[in-house]
Amino acid sequence: MEIPGQLLALPFQALEFKVCRLRPSARSLVCGEHWSGEASRRFAALVSGRALLVKVFSVVHSVLHVDLYLSSGLQDFVNIRDVLIEEGHAELAEECYESRQSHEALKGLFSKSEHVTDMSVPSPTKDSEKHLIRVLLDSFSSNKLGPPNHKAVLHGPFNPYELKCHSLTRISKFRRVWIEKESINSVAISDSPEDLHQRVLVAASLSVNATGSTMLLRETSLLPHIPGLPALLSMLFAPVMELRVDQEGKSYTGVLCGLGWNPTTGAPILPEHDMELAFDVQFSVEDVVEINILRAAINKLVCDGPNGARHLGPERVAQLQDSVRQKLLGLFCQLKPRARTVPKWPDKPYEWNQVDPKLVMEQAEREGGCGKSTFLYQLHRLIVLSS
Repeated sequence: MEIPGQLLALPFQALEFKVCRLRPSARSLVCGEHWSGEASRRFAALVSGRALLVKVFSVVHSVLHVDLYLSSGLQDFVNIRDVLIEEGHAELAEECYESRQSHEALKGLFSKSEHVTDMSVPSPTKDSEKHLIRVLLDSFSSNKLGPPNHKAVLHGPFNPYELKCHSLTRISKFRRVWIEKESINSVAISDSPEDLHQRVLVAASLSVNATGSTMLLRETSLLPHIPGLPALLSMLFAPVMELRVDQEGKSYTGVLCGLGWNPTTGAPILPEHDMELAFDVQFSVEDVVEINILRAAINKLVCDGPNGARHLGPERVAQLQDSVRQKLLGLFCQLKPRARTVPKWPDKPYEWNQVDPKLVMEQAEREGGCGKSTFLYQLHRLIVLSS
């Protein structure tokens, strides 16, 4: 309904708050929304009808970014952000550039207010606190802030908020990527440009122009912003992969995915379609083991399903599918997010067989595949890390 004009003339009567340094966890994002229903219900249960204390961090587009506290006793307060992170609904995040700028401006404002108070006639501590509160209320009054503004005009043709896409395969690495104009992702915007984690855009249809310089993508989907997702998907479904390790051999730095190489000649089998990725989060031996467990489970489903060798019943197939689904979600949605790391590219990108054979551990297929030597996915070779 349209708001009557006399009501629009009134000053804005409410302030909007946003919990600062907080972003949805992978467990929340995989549900399809920015925040899952479970996370929203938990937040509502924590704050609805309760007296809350906020500590202002910044003001961005008339929205106050705050630390939110809930009283748990006479003098004890619980940080709502810590509760959501501890329960796996959210992750700690960095504030955007505008918010950090506003934070520094607020610190300067209140340092000046304290200085003015100290230079005046000495007053009790309570009077000093009241003065700061008055300054705060005057600065953040609803009349001055106005209604929250969630729209921002971005000027082209290039803008730092716009996502730039590039191909992962070697043959298309330097080709330009254009997304069909009718696609919802034709102009993909990042609402958190301070987060430098890689993202995944997949396309159902791809074509190349006559000169081979540009790829046109159709029917695209921008996958959830989960740190490490590009590497996880690549390792899960690549026919063959080779992990990269740092010089000390203590951590994985990246992965080469493709069809592998010819053991006799040492040449890559299909080099044009190999993919080289540098990790921006830390992966462990346990992650690779979980990926192999998932690949073995998929092999079992393909071999023992309705069209497989053993023709399992629909109930058993449904159980196996649910087991694979839970393992997959467990790999993406760890309770403790993977630690960030600075991407390190190898000295010899796109070259196979760069690992000392003494550090390679072969993984045997437990179920034997669909037969003695037939299976969909071979298990990846583990690279043993030094302690």
